Amino acid sequence: MSRRRSSRSPSSQAIDELMNFIEKEPWSGLFDELLDFHLNETCECLNINPDDLLDLLGEEAFATLWGSILEDFATKSLPPENKTVVDHLLKRRAWKLPYLGKEYLKALKNSHRSLYEVTDVSPGSDIILRDLVLDQGELKVLEKVGSHYL
Repeated sequence: MSRRRSSRSPSSQAIDELMNFIEKEPWSGLFDELLDFHLNETCECLNINPDDLLDLLGEEAFATLWGSILEDFATKSLPPENKTVVDHLLKRRAWKLPYLGKEYLKALKNSHRSLYEVTDVSPGSDIILRDLVLDQGELKVLEKVGSHYL
């Protein structure tokens, strides 16, 4: 019996698996708390009702915001074991993911939130970024497809 290969990228498979994993307790409650924290803080600063945010931003921008909060959740060490949701996911479901999907999640859990300025673009090759939060010099990101749109 041969295993069917997915046409989706390993990172997409990993994010899908993470999203499925956090639908269950205790993760769903913890994620909802973080989601509320981010959205309520943002809405308070903008003086808008959180229930109106989707209509104001539109689906695409709201999905980007939601994804950013998911990525933040993936980096949080949670009690009582001081492990991330990614640690728990990989312990229970690593067998479901391709090698590169597992590596993507490991890199995600060790990442940090920041804001980057694009300083140079080589279409079809890479982009150069500067971290505006942490002064760590420039970062070269190999990005063939996305670099065409910047």
